[in-house]
Amino acid sequence: MRIREPALEDTASLARIQVDTWRTTYHGIVPSDYLAGMMYTDAESRWRERFTHRMSDNWHALVAELDTQVIGFVVGGPERVQDPEYSGEIYAIYVLPEYQGRGVGKRLFLESISKLKSNGLHPVMAWVLEENPNRGFYETLGGELVRRRKVEIGGALLSEVGYGWNAIQHPISQAAREESA
Repeated sequence: MRIREPALEDTASLARIQVDTWRTTYHGIVPSDYLAGMMYTDAESRWRERFTHRMSDNWHALVAELDTQVIGFVVGGPERVQDPEYSGEIYAIYVLPEYQGRGVGKRLFLESISKLKSNGLHPVMAWVLEENPNRGFYETLGGELVRRRKVEIGGALLSEVGYGWNAIQHPISQAAREESA
């Protein structure tokens, strides 16, 4: 597996990963009509727009690729709501369901943290739907539950929890890269 910056040619893969993981992860959490209405073409257009007009200079995306197939991605950058304690944020991290539990997400997360730190964006936080069945992933990476808020998705008011990382001090070592490969 290799981690790299995405290219414009990856937008269809990023859209597929985003839509497919939302539909499987959030089934029964997010309104079903919202999930059914998610279209690959719409998601791909949004990805193309993101790459064409980046949100900020510190915004980044990384993809995990296995045998030329993009199997996951992470997006991070400046924290978006002016939190007084956190300057960096993991905006999204998605891995195709068949590749979850294999260290792909961990590797994407660690690489993203490294990029955020190199841009002076630390400490870091991530917002996760409270009912997300995979939210333990953030806890296994040392995230501490630090915030709660409500968010509207598809007409439903859902709870989100914010995980924070204040003490990630080490750069990614070769051992960590090999462990998650």
